[in-house]
Amino acid sequence: MCHCEPDCHYEPVCHCEPLCHCEPLCHCERSEAIPFVPWHIIRPRLLRGARNDVGSPRADMARYARAMIAAAPGVTVTLEQRARLADLYCAYDDVLNSGALEDWPTLFADPCLYKIVERSSHEQGFPIAVMYCESREMLMDRVVALRETALFAPRIVRRVTSGICLRSIAPDGLHLSASFAVFQTMQDRPSELFLCGRNEDRVVDDGGTLRFAARVCIYDSTIVPTSLVYPI
Repeated sequence: MCHCEPDCHYEPVCHCEPLCHCEPLCHCERSEAIPFVPWHIIRPRLLRGARNDVGSPRADMARYARAMIAAAPGVTVTLEQRARLADLYCAYDDVLNSGALEDWPTLFADPCLYKIVERSSHEQGFPIAVMYCESREMLMDRVVALRETALFAPRIVRRVTSGICLRSIAPDGLHLSASFAVFQTMQDRPSELFLCGRNEDRVVDDGGTLRFAARVCIYDSTIVPTSLVYPI
């Protein structure tokens, strides 16, 4: 934060000189100061094509969207599509992290595919999966089973997604990949890495709302996680 201007949010990339944070350019001329703007403010402006508070052009705002959702070489995607995909992926993690499992099936189209599979089995084309659902109703049944019939030790599960990349745009939807890590905290135990791997997703526009038509969670470990309770 700049001390000379209480509302200034400039933070220079280059720190070779103790410059005032209101200075738009670093004096070493190697980098450009980039304003920090929260995502909830950035997204509406991306969709409107507006300029930010300090007058940077729309191209500057595009850098934020590209940082959220990457695109493979040769894949053209609009800023609006990037923002909508970012919202979907953020909503997915938020639902699982907050424990609002009843909302989890609403993020999927119907019919859909959801499965959790070990990496080598997936690469060899084996149909074995730790968890397999092929409709929204099956996802809802899974949630009901967790809430009403499953017996397991209380735990807190935290899911983190990174490296989201739009791989291709096809008639059947948008094909994306991403890395994930799931951390688990049991009572009276330190937090630990529970599972990590990658997602292979297919996203469709379902009545104006982006939803997952397919989500394959491919975990890296060769050991089946016997304590896998919640969806990932």
